[in-house]
Amino acid sequence: MPSEWNRHSATQLQWPSAQSKWNAERLIKVEELYCRFIEELHFFEPIHLFVDDLEMRNHVMQRLSGRAVDLDRITVHQKETGCAWARDCGSVFMKHGSEFVIYDFDPEEHPSVDINGSHSDYLAEKSGLKKVNGELILRNNWLDSNGAGALLVLESPMLEHNKANGFSKPEIEQKLKKEMRCEDIFWVKSGSDDVELPARWLNVNTVMITLNDNVDEDGASVSQENVKLLKSAVLEKGKKLNVETLKQAAVGKNDEPEDAGLHSFLGSYTGFYIANGAIFTPKFNQEEDTVAVELFKRYFPGRKIIGIDCTDIAMVKGSFRRISLPFFSSKMRRLS
Repeated sequence: MPSEWNRHSATQLQWPSAQSKWNAERLIKVEELYCRFIEELHFFEPIHLFVDDLEMRNHVMQRLSGRAVDLDRITVHQKETGCAWARDCGSVFMKHGSEFVIYDFDPEEHPSVDINGSHSDYLAEKSGLKKVNGELILRNNWLDSNGAGALLVLESPMLEHNKANGFSKPEIEQKLKKEMRCEDIFWVKSGSDDVELPARWLNVNTVMITLNDNVDEDGASVSQENVKLLKSAVLEKGKKLNVETLKQAAVGKNDEPEDAGLHSFLGSYTGFYIANGAIFTPKFNQEEDTVAVELFKRYFPGRKIIGIDCTDIAMVKGSFRRISLPFFSSKMRRLS
C-alpha cells in the first residue's frame, strides 16, 4: 500500500449531501470548506468529484462559480454516494508488481456488514484497473501506510467488522501482512466515538500522534496508551519509531439536533492531507495550530503548507483526510 506522500494521479472528493443529518447552517459552512479545499487543491492535482444527482451537480457548479477554479481540472461523477467521507467508503489502492490494483471485499460474502459501498466496481470499469477481492473487510480510513511495509491500523473498526466474520486479532494481523504486502502492523486505539486515526506517518520512520490531555475525557488514557505503544515499537529492520506528539484542540460542544451538547469535540491534527505539492492542515483557532504548521514545515520542506479553519467540519467528525482519497495509478488521472 503506497504512502500518502507518494505521487498522486488525482484526488477523489464526495460533495456533502443535503440529506445528511447536519443542520442547514452547518452544511453551508462545510460546503464552503469544500469550495476552499477544491480551489487550493486543484492547482496541485486533478480532482474527481462525486455528486448525488443533476440537481447537486448544478448546485456545486454554482458554489464554485466566481472562484479561481479551472473546471478542466475537475471531473464530476454524477453517481450517488450517500456519504461525504471519501476516505471512509473509497477504494483501497495497492501496488502489485508494476501496476496498481483496487482492493475490496466481496459484499455478497459479507451481507451483514453495514458499511457504505466503495464504488470499486465503477472505478475499476472506468479506469481498467484490476479489482481484487480480499478476505478482510477494511477501509482506507482505518489504515495509514509508510509505503515501506509498515501500517498503522485503527483497532476498533478493524476488529469489529472482521471478528464478526470469524477472524481473531492474530488472524487479522496475519491476513493484513499477506494481503497488504506489509511486515509491520501497529495497532492504535481511538476514543469512544473517534473515527480519525490518532496517529499518522510523517516519513518512513516517524509517526505523529495527537494527545488528549484532558483528564476528564475518556480519550486521555487511550492517547497515552497509544504513545507508550508507539514509542516502544520497533520496525521489522530493527529501527525504533521516532514519535512526534501534538495536543488535540478543543473545538466545542456538539450542536447537532440528535445529540446536541452531549459531548465536546476535539480537533485532531492527524486529519491533514498530503497532496502532490502541498500539505493541507486543519486549523482550529488554537495555539496548537502554529505548532502543527511548524511540524509540517520540518517534515515536508518541499511542500506548501496550507492551513484552513476546520472547526465546522470537525464538529461533524470530518477532516481533510476523511473527505479526500488519493488516486495513484496514471489510469485514474482521467476517467471516461
